[in-house]
Amino acid sequence: MNNKLVLAPMVRVGTLPMRLMALRYGADIVYSPEIVDKRLITCIRGAVVVNLTCKCCLDDLGTIDFISQVDNSLCLRIHSLEKSSLIVQIGTADPELAVRAAKVVAGDVAGIDVNCGCPKRFSLQGGMGAALLSDPKKLCRIVNNLIENINVPISVKVRILNTTKETIELLKEVANTGVKAIAVHCRTKYETPTDSGHWDYFPPIVEAIPAIIPIIANGDIFSPPDFPELLRDSGISSFMLARGAQWNPSIFLAARGYLNAAYPERYPAEIQISKQISEYFNLPNVTPYIPLNDDQTNGMLPIKQMMQEYVKIARATDFPYQNSKYTLMQMFPPCGFNHKKLKRDETVTEEKPFPNFCQPSDDRASEIENMEKSICNSKANHISKMLRKRKGNSKPDYSGVLDKEK
Repeated sequence: MNNKLVLAPMVRVGTLPMRLMALRYGADIVYSPEIVDKRLITCIRGAVVVNLTCKCCLDDLGTIDFISQVDNSLCLRIHSLEKSSLIVQIGTADPELAVRAAKVVAGDVAGIDVNCGCPKRFSLQGGMGAALLSDPKKLCRIVNNLIENINVPISVKVRILNTTKETIELLKEVANTGVKAIAVHCRTKYETPTDSGHWDYFPPIVEAIPAIIPIIANGDIFSPPDFPELLRDSGISSFMLARGAQWNPSIFLAARGYLNAAYPERYPAEIQISKQISEYFNLPNVTPYIPLNDDQTNGMLPIKQMMQEYVKIARATDFPYQNSKYTLMQMFPPCGFNHKKLKRDETVTEEKPFPNFCQPSDDRASEIENMEKSICNSKANHISKMLRKRKGNSKPDYSGVLDKEK
C-alpha cells in the first residue's frame, strides 16, 4: 500500500461507476462505501449476465451482485475489472459479525477495511465507526479476528484524536495487530468537512509507526501540486481522496502526473487497468499528464467530460438510476439545485448528462463554461491557502463541543 493513489469510501458516491472512473484516471486502489456487517451478512452472491437496458457496451455486464435477502435490494455490485483493486469497507462493532460479513465478499475483493472513523450518529450509537476510537481493545479484537479468519489483507481507517500523542498511541496498538495499512483522516470525530484538516499530525505519525505499516493520508488533499509537497513534508507516500475525486475524478490523473514528475521511480505515469477499462467501455485511452508551469487547470479535465463518461459507465453496468443521479449532482455544483428535483422521466445520457432545467441559457453559457473549468481548482486553491497559513502544531479546538456532547 505504499506509493498508492486511493479512492476513499464514500456513501452513495463511491459505488461502481465512480470506482471505475477513478481507476480509469489513475487510482491504484478503490474503496466501496461502508456496508454495515449485519446487512452484508444477509446478502447472497450472484453473477449478473445480461444487460437489458444498455446497448452502448457489451451485453455481458461483467459484474457480481450481492443482494440482500431481507428486501431484495442491491447491496454491492462489483465489476470483474476492479476485483484486484477493490477494498470493501465494513461497519462493525462485533468481532464475530465482522468475520461473517467479510466472508461474504472476501473471494471477490482485494481486501477488507474496518471503518473506525465515521462520526455519524447512526455509527456512534451502534458502537461502530469513530466509536471504536474510544475502545481500542474492541477495535483490536475485531481486527485480530479478521486477520485470523479472512484470507485477504485487512486495513483500518481512523480519525485523529485530540493530540498527536493520543493518536500515535492508538495507531501503535492497531499496527501491532498486523494490519496491512492504516488510513488516517486528519480530523477528529467532532470536526466536519468545513473544518480544516490537521496535516501537521502526519509527520510524527510516520516517524512513530513502523515502516512496514503504510500510512495513507486522508483529508483536505484537493490540489494536484499538493501531493508531492505533502510527501516531502510528511514522508507519507499514499493518498486517499474523497471530495476531490467526487468533484472531478481526473484529479487522479493530475496527481499522478505531478508525483511522476517528482518521483518517477515510485509513481509510474500509467497503470494497466486504465487501458483495460477504456477498452471495455469503448472510451478513449487516457493520456498521461505532464505538469506545465502555465497550466491553470493543474491537469484537471472538464467536469462535463467527467459526467458524460460517468453516465456511459453507469448505463453500461446497469447501475441504479437514483444513485447515479445523486452522484452527478455532486459532480456539477454550478447548477445549484437539489438532486431530489430530478425526476425518473428526465432523460440522462452520456450525450446529455444534465436534466433539462439545468441547461444554461445563451446569456449564461460562457459563464457556466468558465465555471466548469475553474470550480475544482478554485476550491482547491482556497483550501490550500488555508492550510499553508498554518505553522507549527495546530490543536483541534473543542470549546463548547465537549460540553454539548455531555
